[in-house]
Amino acid sequence: MSKIKQLQSDIELVHTLKFIAQAFEEISVMRMKRVRQSVLNSREFVRELSEVFFDVKASYKDEIKRLLIERKLANYKTAGKKLTVFVSANNKLYGEIIQTVFNRFYEAVKQEETNILIIGRLGRELYEKKMDKKPYIYFEISDSQIFFQDITAIMYHLVQFDNIDVFYAHFENILNQNAVISNISGEQPFALEKEANIKDNAKFVFEPEIKEILNYFKTQVFVALFKQTIHEAHLAHFASRVNEMES
Repeated sequence: MSKIKQLQSDIELVHTLKFIAQAFEEISVMRMKRVRQSVLNSREFVRELSEVFFDVKASYKDEIKRLLIERKLANYKTAGKKLTVFVSANNKLYGEIIQTVFNRFYEAVKQEETNILIIGRLGRELYEKKMDKKPYIYFEISDSQIFFQDITAIMYHLVQFDNIDVFYAHFENILNQNAVISNISGEQPFALEKEANIKDNAKFVFEPEIKEILNYFKTQVFVALFKQTIHEAHLAHFASRVNEMES
């Protein structure tokens, strides 16, 4: 009799877990539908915008280099302070995608001198388990939406750096989400891997002057590129959760 009662209890537990999984899946589907179209629509715009940002920044470096050469000043260097950002999540049940992104992120920070910024409790938890971890800055952003105050706090930190790579999850379709790296500081066009071949930057005539235009890009465009990475990560996380709950 006791075995029958235990079996009935186990069956009830399985049914409860099924209902919970279905609820998580349905919520994730609704959230995914809410953000999917806006993220996909903005991808091409952000990519084109980042290419202009890259051209402007490259032109500014070329102009500074030319002036230094004219003044016979050697040892011109363009490298600035580097920051590597990992965008994770606060809650679990997102499948393997966050771990996959973390693996790429961790291999990168092990191999180069860089400052580290982690977004999300899961990312902090994964990084804290590593014995050879470096110091890092930590922020949290809601898993479901972006609040202005959260972005503002992070941007105050980001603007201190000249070269910023962001590791995050990227939505391909409902079945596939990839770990990608994007540069949001104009060192490379957005969403291109470091191994990609980048063509020579275009030539521009700047009005009023290149420095003022670059300053605008380093504030307004900078924020747009960073927000896109967060939106992309949210969309990929929702899709990954749908797959996880379905399985």
